[in-house]
Amino acid sequence: MNTSSISSSSSASASTGGGSNASQIQKQIAALQVKITKEQNSKDDAKTKVQLIEAYQNQIQELEVRLQQTQQAQQQKAQNNDQKTAAAGTGDETSQESLTTEQEVEKKLNEPAPYDQKGEILDATA
Repeated sequence: MNTSSISSSSSASASTGGGSNASQIQKQIAALQVKITKEQNSKDDAKTKVQLIEAYQNQIQELEVRLQQTQQAQQQKAQNNDQKTAAAGTGDETSQESLTTEQEVEKKLNEPAPYDQKGEILDATA
């Protein structure tokens, strides 16, 4: 394998399976590890072997970073969903209570006050 093959196989491996699924990334890492093993056992000259293996190792490092980011994002999403679920369980009751309280306040505001502005009791018969 020559140097031009190295760059094309590197970019091909880097661009394949750009999904953010952790299992897909793990599969890509495993495939690159197999490539490293094959290259170590190949009949390529030493310089080509070193270049290819380094390229594969760099790709593995990039994928490991992406894997960690993906796993952290999935954990954060799960935590957010748990918080939303917990809030939804109590939020419905609280919002219903708030609505009832707001309706009662509005109703009282619309009722005629029993006192005038001077604080005297209004005559209901007048």
